[in-house]
Amino acid sequence: LGRQYQHFFTWMVCGVVASGVYMSIVSLLHVTGAVTGDHQGGIISAILFLIPGFPMVTSMLDLAR
Repeated sequence: LGRQYQHFFTWMVCGVVASGVYMSIVSLLHVTGAVTGDHQGGIISAILFLIPGFPMVTSMLDLAR
């Protein structure tokens, strides 16, 4: 906020960085043969924190269980 960046731009950069880090790690592990190349669940998990309220709702559901 001090640098006057828009919130949408900040969220977009966070999503790209999180997805990129995940894809880099999984690609490296796939090359070594440690994991398979299935990435759909991980990509969704890497950017789910950008949805407002999602972490709070899921944590409340976990505590309720």
